[in-house]
Amino acid sequence: MATDELHLFIGEWGPYQRRLFFLLALPVMLKGFQTMLAVIVFHVPDHRCQVPDLHNDTYIIQNEHHRQLVNLTVPKNEHTEHGYAECSVFTHWNTTQGSSNETTFSNGTDGSMEDTESCQSWVYDLTDFDSSFITQFNLVCEKKQYRTHLNMAYLFGNFIGSPLSGLMCDWVGRKTVFYIVNMLILVVGVASAFPPSPEVFLFYRVLMGLLGVAIYMSAFVLVVEFVGPKRRTAAGSIAILTWLAGPFLVAGLSYFVRHWQYIQLISTVPLVLCIGHWWLLPESPRWLLLKKGTKPAMKVIRRAARANKLSLPPSLESTLEKSVETNEASVKASRIVRQLFRHPRLLVRTLVIFFNWCVISMTYYGLSLNVGNLGGSLRLNFLVSCVMELAGYLLAWFLLERLGRNRSHCCFMLVAGLACLATIFTVAFGGKELEWATTALAMVGKLGISASFTSIYLISAELFPTVMRNFGMGCSSTLGRVGSVSSPYVADLALFVEGRFSRAVPLVVFGGLGVLAGLSSLFLPETLHCKMPDTMEDAINFKEGKEDEDTETEMNTTRNGDILEQSSLVDKSVASHVL
Repeated sequence: MATDELHLFIGEWGPYQRRLFFLLALPVMLKGFQTMLAVIVFHVPDHRCQVPDLHNDTYIIQNEHHRQLVNLTVPKNEHTEHGYAECSVFTHWNTTQGSSNETTFSNGTDGSMEDTESCQSWVYDLTDFDSSFITQFNLVCEKKQYRTHLNMAYLFGNFIGSPLSGLMCDWVGRKTVFYIVNMLILVVGVASAFPPSPEVFLFYRVLMGLLGVAIYMSAFVLVVEFVGPKRRTAAGSIAILTWLAGPFLVAGLSYFVRHWQYIQLISTVPLVLCIGHWWLLPESPRWLLLKKGTKPAMKVIRRAARANKLSLPPSLESTLEKSVETNEASVKASRIVRQLFRHPRLLVRTLVIFFNWCVISMTYYGLSLNVGNLGGSLRLNFLVSCVMELAGYLLAWFLLERLGRNRSHCCFMLVAGLACLATIFTVAFGGKELEWATTALAMVGKLGISASFTSIYLISAELFPTVMRNFGMGCSSTLGRVGSVSSPYVADLALFVEGRFSRAVPLVVFGGLGVLAGLSSLFLPETLHCKMPDTMEDAINFKEGKEDEDTETEMNTTRNGDILEQSSLVDKSVASHVL
C-alpha cells in the first residue's frame, strides 16, 4: 500500500483535519502579514530638508514667518510635492534673533541652486504615520537605496530558505521544524522592532525571510499530507485565502497603528499562542513511516481515525510495514535532466515556463511593493491591491476550467502587461490630474499577475512528466525567487528617476516583461482535460485534447490532488498560489 492511501483509513476531510487547519492558520496568515508589512514599515513620506538650527521645524508650514525661513534656507524644486528640495540647503545664511525671540535667516547668496550643500536632517509629512523605519533612521536622499536593500533582504531570505527548509522538514520532521522556527521567529521578530542600526535590521530581514518560508512550508506540507486527494484542491484554496488574510490585516491595521514598531510586533508576537502546539500538533504519518517506522506512525493514524470516527483494519500495521520500501528509479536523475534540455520541444517548453515564473514573481512582488510609490492614499492603494489580488485568484479559478490553462494564462499576462504599459500615457498626457488613472492601471496589473500565479503553477505541474515533476517545479520555484529578489530594485526605480515619468518607470518594466511572457506562453500546449505525462517520451509526444481515461470530474480531482501533492516538495510562500 502506498502512503498516499492513508486517507482511506483516517478520512479525506474530517474533524481531525479541520482542527489541524485551525491550529496552523495563524502562522500561515502571519507569513502573509510579514511579507507585505514592508509597504507600511518602509513607507517614504514626503519630506524636505530641515531648516538649520530650527529644532521645532515641521513639514507643514506653520505660519508666514515659518514660510519665510524655509524659503531662505531650502532651495525650491518643482518636481516635489511640496515644492522644496528634499536633499539640499543653501550653503550661506545668517542667523539673527528678533525681538519676539524668533529665529530669522538672511540668505547670503543670490538664491541659486548652485550654492547648496547636502542637508543632514529632515522633516517628514506625518499625515499617515507618526514614524516608519525610513524616518527613524533618515534613509532618504543619499541613503534612499537602503529601502531597496531591506526589501531585497527579506526576499533573499525566502530564496535561501526554500531549499534549506525543505531539507530540514525531510530530515527532522515537519512538526519539529514548525516548532523550532516558531520560537526563532518570536525572538528575531521582537528584536526587529528595536534595531540599533539599518545594517543590523537588514540581517534580521534575511533571517525573517528564511524563517518565514520554513514555518509556512512545514505548516502547509503537514496539512496537505493529512488531507485526501479529493480535498487537496480545497486545502490549497483555503491556504491561499488564509495567507491573503495577512495583507488584508496589514491594510486594516494601517488605519489605526501609526508606529512601525507596533506593526512589526503585531506580525510576530501572536505566535506566542503557538507555543502549546508541540502537544497539540501531530507529526506527519508519512514522514514517520519513512523515518521512524510503523509504530510511531500508527499512534498518529489511530488518533486521527478516532477523531474522525473511523475504524482501522487489524492488518493495517503489518500492511504498512511491508509497504515501506525504497524504490530505486529506473532512470537516473542526471540522465532525465539531460533529456529535458536536449530535446528541442521540451527545451522550448521548459525555458518558457522558467521565464514566466521569473517574470510573474518579479511583477507580483514588484507591484505589491510599488504601492507606496503610487500617487494618492497609501492605505487605500494597499487595500485595493489586496482586493484585486483576491479577485485575481477567483477569476483564475473560474476561467481555468472553462477557457483552458494556456489561453487563460496568456490573457492574464497580457492584461497585466498592457495595463502596466498604459501608465506611460497617463503620465505623459495627464500628469497629476490623471494620477488616479495610473494607480487604477497598476491595480488592474495586480489582478492579472495574481491570476497568472495560479495558472502558471498549474501549467507547470501538468506539463512536466512525473519522473521529473519535483525537479521541474523546484527549478521553477527557484527561478521565481530570482525574479522576486530583483523586484525591489525595479519597484524603486521611481526613487532614482527624476521628473514626471518616475512613477511610470517600474510599471513600464513590469508591463514589457509581462507582455513578452504572455506571448511566449503561446508556445505551450493546452493541458485542460489532458492526461499528465508520466515519462519523458510522454512529455515529448504530449498532444492537446488527448483526454484521460477517467471521467472529467474524476480526472480533474486526481490531477489537482496530484499537483498539490507534488507542491509539498517545493517552497509554498509563493507556491500557495495554486488551484
